[in-house]
Amino acid sequence: MDVAIKTMYELKKRGLKIALKIIGEGSLRHDLEALIIKNKLEKEVTLLGWQSQTEVKQAIEKADFVLQLSKTASDGDKEGVPVALMETMARGKLVISTQHSGIPELITNNRNGWLVAENSVPETTEKIIEIIHKPEIWAQISEQARNKIYHEFNIKKLNDSLIASCAGGVLHAQKNV
Repeated sequence: MDVAIKTMYELKKRGLKIALKIIGEGSLRHDLEALIIKNKLEKEVTLLGWQSQTEVKQAIEKADFVLQLSKTASDGDKEGVPVALMETMARGKLVISTQHSGIPELITNNRNGWLVAENSVPETTEKIIEIIHKPEIWAQISEQARNKIYHEFNIKKLNDSLIASCAGGVLHAQKNV
């Protein structure tokens, strides 16, 4: 979330009034607090810490858009497709994420969300400014996000596909006995 905080600093320098609420708890909290203080962002950035599922849902509902700025860890570890990102899109919320691991399989840039390069404060800053100045596209992007999740990540459809695959495999195995 350091990229999000640094992006907030750039947005503040440009005169934009925007707030960032960071949900989650972890070992980087003290580093993030120091970065917030260093950049004088105490009024703009809030570290909410751990939140219940209900509180997370409420925060997402209140947000104009959600940042999921995933990045490759120093040991090379990557996450797949974040479930939180899918849940956010299923709610029809606007999302900005990174071109990281499986995320581009979920988000088609400028169609159902926006993608920026990992660790790119300038690109993230410019993308947020672009989105803020184009509210007329929000509804279309939101609908495309919701549709992507419904049509491609719907649990019933995934289960039906899995059952069909397993049944085909069983039939195939029985034929070869």
